[in-house]
Amino acid sequence: MRNSWLVLQREFLSKIRDKWFWITTFLVPAGFVLLGSMPFLIAQFQEDPETNLVILKADQIIDSSQLPTSPDSLTVDIIQDPDQTAEDILTNEESSPDALVDLSQIKPEEGNYQVTVISESTLSLGQENSISQYLRQVLERVRLRQEDISPDKAVRLLSPIRPTFETLDNQDPTADQAYALAYASGFLMYMILIFYGTQIMRSVQEEKKNRIVEILVSSIKPVELLFGKIAGIMALGMMQIILWV
Repeated sequence: MRNSWLVLQREFLSKIRDKWFWITTFLVPAGFVLLGSMPFLIAQFQEDPETNLVILKADQIIDSSQLPTSPDSLTVDIIQDPDQTAEDILTNEESSPDALVDLSQIKPEEGNYQVTVISESTLSLGQENSISQYLRQVLERVRLRQEDISPDKAVRLLSPIRPTFETLDNQDPTADQAYALAYASGFLMYMILIFYGTQIMRSVQEEKKNRIVEILVSSIKPVELLFGKIAGIMALGMMQIILWV
């Protein structure tokens, strides 16, 4: 046990005197914060792609004046020509729309409001979301007209109802907060295991490369050597975590 303690001291002191230990101690938390905020930063500065949607045969289902206003990232063109096919419109070099939807697919009298959006190439996730949200509004208006529901009544019927959750002790975290804390803790534990496991591996490789381990094994048991290294890196890790907290 004494030999393990000596290995622990040597491992701890040699690492703590290294300047890279202090550099990583302060850079790793900053890296975690940057990595965690990266999706939000990308979403903040990323502009929605401009999308051109063509609606074919809309006059058979809904009057063009009743169509909802499209968002800034989406331009909507109405084509009433029944002779034009989806392939002709999508391959037209002059207009070259991103996507097309044929509203004659739906059967309101049968309760069928399923539509298929056709595109010449794969759309981005942002484009699909913009088109889906707009078509959902269009089909909701078609459904309301089919059911003979006034716009004012529709607003009351479609207004979202979201229950709120409370506990007897208001100091308790919400479900979202508990989930975020559990996720962050699990991710942190994963990174700690990877980081300090790599430290142990590099330490063993370094001594094996310099043939120091052969001298050490002749003086102490391999189990004591390994236990001392693991305990030394563990003490080093606990010190870093305390500094972070």
